[in-house]
Amino acid sequence: RVDPFHQRIRRLARKFNWPRLFWSRLFGDRLLFHSPLTLSSAFSGLGTAEIAAEAISAYVPKGSLGVPFAVGQACDLAKASQRILSLNVGVTAVATDLLFFWDPDFRAALLEGKRNFDQTRLLMWSNLDKLGSPFVCARTGRRVELDLGNLHCGGSPCTDFSSAGQRRGLAGPTTVVMLTWVCLVLRHLPLVVVHENVVQFPFNLLCELLGTQYEGTCATIEPSDFGWPVAR
Repeated sequence: RVDPFHQRIRRLARKFNWPRLFWSRLFGDRLLFHSPLTLSSAFSGLGTAEIAAEAISAYVPKGSLGVPFAVGQACDLAKASQRILSLNVGVTAVATDLLFFWDPDFRAALLEGKRNFDQTRLLMWSNLDKLGSPFVCARTGRRVELDLGNLHCGGSPCTDFSSAGQRRGLAGPTTVVMLTWVCLVLRHLPLVVVHENVVQFPFNLLCELLGTQYEGTCATIEPSDFGWPVAR
C-alpha cells in the first residue's frame, strides 16, 4: 500500500514529465553542450522564473547539467515589477509593455474599434512587418534588442479566463497582449516555451497558434500537490 506522501510524489512526477523530455532533447543535440542555456521571461511579475533559475544554478553544479544556465531578459507592464526585476543583477534588460513592440500607428489602430478573436489575429498576422524587436530598457534607459534566449517563461494575463475575473475569454482586452506575445515567440523561436495560466485558458488554441514549431504538453498544478491547504 502506497502512503499519501508517496502518492503525492508520484502524481507530481507525472505532472512534471515535460522537464524530463526537455532535458533529454536538449542533451540529444550535441551542439548545445557548449552553448549557454539562457532563460527569459514575459509577464515576469516579481521574477519567479528568474529566482528559480538562479536557485537551480546554485544548487546543481553546471558541469553535471552539461550546459551553463543563465538569466537573460525580463518583461512586465507593472512599474513595481520593473523595479524589482531591475534589482536582480542577473537580469540583463527589463522590457515594459509588449504592445510597445508594435509600430505606434499600428498599435493605436489595434487598440481601437471592436474585433472578434479571428479578426484580431488576422490583422496581426497580416502586419508582422510592423512588429519590431528593439525596446527601451526600464533599468538603463538604453535601446536593446529583444532576446528570448533558449528557455522562455511567459504567463499571459489570466483575468479574462479566471473564475475570479469577468470571464470574457478571447473576447476580452488581454487577447491583444497574448497574441503579441505569441508573435514574438514565433519570431525568436526559443528552444522551449513554458506558459503558465489558469485551467480555463484554451491550451489547445495556444498549440494551434504556435503551429508546427512546438510540441505542446500540459500539466495542471495545484497548491495541494505540495501539501498546501489552498484550493486554487
